Amino acid sequence: MRRFAAGLSLLTLASGAHKAAMFVMKARLGQLGGAELLGAVTAVLTTTWIVTALCHLGLPDLAMVRSALETTERTRAQARHGLDLGTVLVAAAIALALGLGARPDTPALVVLLVLGAIAQHAAAVTLATLRGLAQPRLEAATLAVAASCLVGVSLVADGPLGVAAGFALAGLVFLVAIGVGTRLVPAL
Repeated sequence: MRRFAAGLSLLTLASGAHKAAMFVMKARLGQLGGAELLGAVTAVLTTTWIVTALCHLGLPDLAMVRSALETTERTRAQARHGLDLGTVLVAAAIALALGLGARPDTPALVVLLVLGAIAQHAAAVTLATLRGLAQPRLEAATLAVAASCLVGVSLVADGPLGVAAGFALAGLVFLVAIGVGTRLVPAL
């Protein structure tokens, strides 16, 4: 129980750090590109997160609940991992189409933002399964490293494209978490 409480505390702190890092990223984009760019970035990210929420079919929540249940249920929940990863492709296509439609003048910026958000979406079932197994440390570590990438790159970037590249780099951290998570829970 003590180990779980420590992991939960780390997850809470890391989640807060990640939210603060998103604020730093958006503030920096506002400095570099003004209110219009900040609005466009917010629209692209919001659209992407809405699309991914609709496309993942509730699978991360189901994985967390089922993985907390007995072993046979856990195995069935983990088998849905492949289906969730398949939804990533659908979500990416829709989000890119909507994002590029909203901001056709900066396609590289849109692509980097969508890729970062989609990568975070891709790790949802992996991290939710581990959370359901009372192992939140990987999620906490992922959020902390992603937050560090966001803040570090945002502060040194000399343009909006550099900040967006930092967001995509943070997304790569979530993809690494999928690999680590599948080693921790081979059924994934």
